Amino acid sequence: RSISDIFAKEGETYFRDVETKTIEELSLSLEKAVVSTGGGLPLRECNGDILKRLGFVVFLKVEKDTVLKRLDGDTTRPLLQGDDVEGKVERLLEFRNPIYEYTAHVVVSTDDKTVEEIVEEIIRLYRIKKTNYL
Repeated sequence: RSISDIFAKEGETYFRDVETKTIEELSLSLEKAVVSTGGGLPLRECNGDILKRLGFVVFLKVEKDTVLKRLDGDTTRPLLQGDDVEGKVERLLEFRNPIYEYTAHVVVSTDDKTVEEIVEEIIRLYRIKKTNYL
């Protein structure tokens, strides 16, 4: 089922509960994997704690204008339905960014970077963190 369908039929709380249950189950069996979460998953403190136990957490930071450009024409995001999408994105970023920064081991700005540049930066930061802290 799509996220929009779950939101519409069961609501956001149900969806977030499923996210938490899923990440808890993954934490019992995952090894050497990359997990790309949805934007809401780290908002629950328990989920952020699980992510940190799973491994190296990277926050791929993006500015509002980049989000709007990337989501142009995307109608699948339940929290961005209706009018004033720009205002909604701005409010979501204001609320979420501090939580993401708290949860992450490192923050990587992705604006105006290629995938290759982002990957190189993540690897470089991982090596630094692994040597000094992990």
